[in-house]
Amino acid sequence: MPRIHPRRKSSGVVVAALLISGALLATGTAPAHAAIAARYLDIQTRQTGAANDVRSVLISDGGSRSTCMSMVVGDGAEELLDDYVSKRLLVYGDQAYDAFSYSDDHCTDGYYLIGSKGSIHPWAAIRWSVYSGRPPRIAY
Repeated sequence: MPRIHPRRKSSGVVVAALLISGALLATGTAPAHAAIAARYLDIQTRQTGAANDVRSVLISDGGSRSTCMSMVVGDGAEELLDDYVSKRLLVYGDQAYDAFSYSDDHCTDGYYLIGSKGSIHPWAAIRWSVYSGRPPRIAY
């Protein structure tokens, strides 16, 4: 009785499978169960009663999503020690966000504090300090 050997996969089939897998990875196709990472950022600033205190912060993803956060204690900001106030913000994804500081409660263009624009990187830290005349920095 003749022996029947199982058919081996040819190298062409293996190469084709690798090319398809590589194409899916190169186009960024994610599995259906992949979720967008969400995390909280704590934004803090010091308020001394001066006219140029940061009273609101605009956080933008550089695209269509932006959030204006009032940093006034009565509007949900938490009062900390030494005149600092803090507010928590939920962000999605790991991209950098732009932060703009304002001296009014509603992120009004006319009250933008020149020099305060900067990037916030959620993967670098969760606590950030915003200022009236310089970019945000990691809060220690």
